[in-house]
Amino acid sequence: MKRDLLISILESASPGKHEDYGESGEDKLGEMVYKCLQGRKYLIVMDDIWDIEAWNDIQRSFPKECKGSKVMLTSQLPVQPASVPCVPHCLNPLPKSCTWELLQKKVFGKKQCPPELVDIGEQIAKKRKGLPLAVVAIAGILATEDKTLDVWEKVAKNLSSIIAKNQEGCMEILELSYNHLPLHLKACFLYIGGHPEDFEIPVCELIWL
Repeated sequence: MKRDLLISILESASPGKHEDYGESGEDKLGEMVYKCLQGRKYLIVMDDIWDIEAWNDIQRSFPKECKGSKVMLTSQLPVQPASVPCVPHCLNPLPKSCTWELLQKKVFGKKQCPPELVDIGEQIAKKRKGLPLAVVAIAGILATEDKTLDVWEKVAKNLSSIIAKNQEGCMEILELSYNHLPLHLKACFLYIGGHPEDFEIPVCELIWL
């Protein structure tokens, strides 16, 4: 993990160089990153960090005297570690208007949504609860379906089963989150996934399962 990150940074910071990093250990690669970035203004983006140890291992490879340089971490972790000296920016769900706008763009591109599909489209977007990945997932399905009211109404009524059938588009979104759940929560996730969307699940049933 650390080694891959260091090599990725080196390749991004020095795109013109074609070096073979195969024989270099992590310490050597960290030193190379430090020298490569020293004296330069840089922006490092580490996306979707699940284990804060990845940051703890790599942070010393970034020169601290480079004014204006920034390192941005994105994560689904709810707690900010003490080793990250910053105030986290927590993202809120998309507002209703933005959710519908995103769905339209993903389905129709630069074209306008037909008027007869606006109401049902807004209903579909609302059910995604402001989650961009969920909007993109259902938009990918709608983009491949006929743009008719009957089809979109069927999609709206059967969102869970339709998404489940669209393995390629949705499993990629779910897989990373699922893989990082503890074992007991993986089972709970699968049990809940077996119920219809917006279905009220009795607690006693989940306990029994």
